[in-house]
Amino acid sequence: MEGDCSRVKLSVVVPVYNIASYIDRCVESIVRQSYRNLEIILVDDGSSDGSREKCDQWVQRDTRVFVLHKQNGGLVSARQAGVEAATGEYLAYVDGDDWIEEMYAEMLELAVASDADVVTLGLVRNYAGHTVLNPENIAAGIYRGKKLEEDFWPQMIDTRHFFCSRVNGHITTKIYKTELIKKFQMRLSADITIGEDAAVVYPCFLAADCVVVLDRSSYHYVMRAGSVMDIRGGEEKSLREIENILHETADRYKDKVPNIKRQFELLMTYICLLTAPEKVLRFDKDKTCLYQGLEEKDRILLYGAGRFGKALHKYMEDHKVCKILAWTDKARVEGIVPIEEAMRQSYDKVVIAVLLSDVSEEIKAELLTRGIESDRIVQIQINDVPQKMKWT
Repeated sequence: MEGDCSRVKLSVVVPVYNIASYIDRCVESIVRQSYRNLEIILVDDGSSDGSREKCDQWVQRDTRVFVLHKQNGGLVSARQAGVEAATGEYLAYVDGDDWIEEMYAEMLELAVASDADVVTLGLVRNYAGHTVLNPENIAAGIYRGKKLEEDFWPQMIDTRHFFCSRVNGHITTKIYKTELIKKFQMRLSADITIGEDAAVVYPCFLAADCVVVLDRSSYHYVMRAGSVMDIRGGEEKSLREIENILHETADRYKDKVPNIKRQFELLMTYICLLTAPEKVLRFDKDKTCLYQGLEEKDRILLYGAGRFGKALHKYMEDHKVCKILAWTDKARVEGIVPIEEAMRQSYDKVVIAVLLSDVSEEIKAELLTRGIESDRIVQIQINDVPQKMKWT
């Protein structure tokens, strides 16, 4: 696909569910893009908080905005409804509680000039009170042919560290050829509640003839309680379907990408640890413990109150594994104490409850500067993640 970029329509699918206080900021950030040839599809997934009315108001404010009202069916079904209605040559997603900087003009220009199947960039995580920049960890540029096979596919997930995604797996930080994304989006079960991005993004990458990586982070991912990423339920069924999709994809591309199975094993372990840690974490003598050197009787300081930190805290409390003397993090929320206060306890180990390897290493470096001995700091290492793991 080559030619005048402005003639190419981009369909932007925005799932909306009970986010009345966020939707205006989200849609405003899309309609203000300098790239004007947009089709903005708001999918109201059975909202009951005024989001429906907010969506209808946007139809009156901008002729490029369309609204689909449907019964509540979850994030996957909302995205599928949007994809089915899309008429653009390219397609993008923005979750209704997030927002974007100026980005589509550059992405479309590069997509059309290089006939790219996918264009990807980094994101900014917006926490209450601070932000974290998450750029792509793979070199910016155009990947096709030998460069795609040698420099992109084998490096999507770093098999030397746990967990390091060299190219982010967020479905929302990209634009796709609609015919490509539709094939993988529409095959998902609408009942999937976890791992839905990975089940679409990585198969898209592997099926692409050309991928463009941008060295910028322009998508703002808002970290909030009750966001679509915090919704739970249906873990067993979701994990089984994600596992099947990744195994099928790995079998298809194993000749072109010899390490693809290991990449997906690490990815599945990461997804399980975030959503169902009891499937991966074990402290029985005959089972695997991803925290080598940690024993059931240890008195610990638990460092990390993010998604995995919460899951690990609950797992340890429920299974009576270790005695958590203090839960610490940089965030200042109820139940979390500063590290300097936590260190006053008489503890055996500090457990870093963070899965991203670069963040985990930063925390370890901080703990070392505070005088904590290296052998008392416990974190997940790549060698602790077994191969041929069964997740479901």
